[in-house]
Amino acid sequence: MSPLRLAPLALGLLVACGAEAQNPPASQKPFVEKEVARIERPWAMTFLPGSGRRLTDLALITEKGGRLLLVDTATGKIQPVEGVPAVSFAGQGGLGDVIVHPDFAANRTIYLSWAEEDGNLKGAAVGRATFV
Repeated sequence: MSPLRLAPLALGLLVACGAEAQNPPASQKPFVEKEVARIERPWAMTFLPGSGRRLTDLALITEKGGRLLLVDTATGKIQPVEGVPAVSFAGQGGLGDVIVHPDFAANRTIYLSWAEEDGNLKGAAVGRATFV
């Protein structure tokens, strides 16, 4: 399988991530929990519509440290996505949100936010890319 990549255009799922939450009895839960994958410092997640599968089968998940992951929620397979911008990872900074364009099935566009630095300057950045 070829690696996943982001082609720059411009400048859910239950994930185990450390501390255990209190779990109410199953009879009090409005949904079913199923661990799919273990991710380091997950920050944001979006499902990929138009993949030819169920909406919840494929998800993009950002890790604060700078990785973007494609997770197959049916199998738990995790595949890193290449072409993600370099991030400044410290404190609250890192790779942030990921969302898909409303017409993702046709244009494959995603939007990312991240912290970046240039010398002594640090700040937030947003960009869009084509998921190929």
